[in-house]
Amino acid sequence: MSRSSARRRRRQRQCARRRPPRVTRHHREHRLDEALDDLRAVETAAPSDRRTISRARRRVGRINAAAEQQRLRHQFGTAEKACVEGILAKARDTRTAPAARAASGAPHSSSAEDEGTCPITSEHLHRHFTEVNTPKSRFDAMAPVGAKFRAALARLPAATEATELLTDAPTPDEIEDQLQRANGASSPGLDGVGYDTYKLFNTQLLPVLHAAFQCCWRHQRVPQSWKQGTVRLIYKKGSREDPANWRPICLQQVIYKTYAGLLARRFTRWLDANGRHAEDQKGFRAVNGCGEHNFLASTLIDHARRSRKELHMVWYDLKNAFGSVPQELLWEVLERMGAPPGFVQVCKGLYKDAAFTVGNAADGQTDPVTQLVGVFQGCPLSPHLFTAAISPLLHALRQLHDTGVKLSTEDRPGNTRWWWTS
Repeated sequence: MSRSSARRRRRQRQCARRRPPRVTRHHREHRLDEALDDLRAVETAAPSDRRTISRARRRVGRINAAAEQQRLRHQFGTAEKACVEGILAKARDTRTAPAARAASGAPHSSSAEDEGTCPITSEHLHRHFTEVNTPKSRFDAMAPVGAKFRAALARLPAATEATELLTDAPTPDEIEDQLQRANGASSPGLDGVGYDTYKLFNTQLLPVLHAAFQCCWRHQRVPQSWKQGTVRLIYKKGSREDPANWRPICLQQVIYKTYAGLLARRFTRWLDANGRHAEDQKGFRAVNGCGEHNFLASTLIDHARRSRKELHMVWYDLKNAFGSVPQELLWEVLERMGAPPGFVQVCKGLYKDAAFTVGNAADGQTDPVTQLVGVFQGCPLSPHLFTAAISPLLHALRQLHDTGVKLSTEDRPGNTRWWWTS
């Protein structure tokens, strides 16, 4: 048999396996047919070429996604309620599927209990969190004990860089970028709408979000419903009957987290531009992170071993750090750092009359607990407000003399004194 006849017969067999043409109503159906045929051909001809097969599969996925988006647009125009309900149901199924798979066929374990219901009653939890979230004493910004910390902030240079970050209203590009950066699999808040829904309708929602955020920025406050969080308790260790042994995770609405995330990105860029971060502060920063602290700690240990000297290192773990900082301290530090008054009022507006409920108590949900002290758990802005609040301490510590470990004998010896990793 000649080579030409063999190629002819092979081509005939491939054509025989190819699906018959069908009558289609949209060009995407033609493209999907072509993509599926190409995928089948690649899988048959080169089953070991994973890169080419993956590329062909991605093409099929893109066409399917475009067709699904077109279907949703059409359904939204003809049956809006059914469309939205279907999207939310699909999002809920996506989020609950991993937990359902883990629970099915698996023996009951402590990890399953940790993610479930807290055995403490709602009344007990409400009493506990009301006590925790109520200030023990009135914060005095001019107390004599704070003189060194106020002096440390007074030595900072004037904040003249990137002032537009804290004065200009949010832009559509910022909002879109904030949505794209968000994790689509994160849990939603009280309204049940997750990031995946916002991303799916990004084009349609962007003008609405921009108008809402402009209004919030102009009036320096947000709707009360945005400030209502739902707390789920995750077991840590110790007695399960002690509320202190459960870690509170606050689930907030996506629209609030998007707005707060935008403020957080602006605020941290302003802090960096004006040198407001202490050099020892490494937590929640884009660069120069906690790895430097680990390197310095290892270097100190090696240095002590080589020089046969004693080395004393102290590690502090602040109990309930986020939940114990006075809110008045936050606003006082922001003002002394040179943040514009308007931005300080915007941040205050997020905390005015804010509250949360605990959703997994033994007998259901607790009554609302007002957040009178501390920063929100799970809020994108909280870490940056907290690091700003403790910056007077870090700046004051750097003024101490004759401390630390000398690592070099040059004219400007390096001394490491304090580490803060948050």
